[in-house]
Amino acid sequence: MSMFDSTDFKIIKLLQENARMNWKEIGEIVHLTGQAVGKRINKLEEAGVIQKYTIDIDRAKLEGSIMTFVTLFLHAPHYHNQIQTFFEKTDLITEMYRISGDGCYIMILHTSSHQQLEETLADVLHYGDYRINTVIKTIEKKKE
Repeated sequence: MSMFDSTDFKIIKLLQENARMNWKEIGEIVHLTGQAVGKRINKLEEAGVIQKYTIDIDRAKLEGSIMTFVTLFLHAPHYHNQIQTFFEKTDLITEMYRISGDGCYIMILHTSSHQQLEETLADVLHYGDYRINTVIKTIEKKKE
């Protein structure tokens, strides 16, 4: 039996839509006091369900308009630690995933120009071959 009920899931959904919503506003929607909502949120945080509060940004307006998925095929197994270090120090790579199947890693790059993309890919080439897919349109899930 789950230690969370439907009200907890409603609170999570509301916070996913707007992490800045205050406890009183949430309470009005889920029919609880703000204090009761706060206790539930604390319980969700302590259980590790809520791990952090984030924001969504429009990267095209902030730092560039080219989003690229890079599938990396490492030259050798000893490059795993090196590519992870490269990821940590390269701000243009916003996410990186170790994968199974076709390739070793998928990286998400956000660049402001094709030249910046080319320069970053030249650095990636030290670790392995790559295949890129450039995003031409972002399709977002409709909010209820």
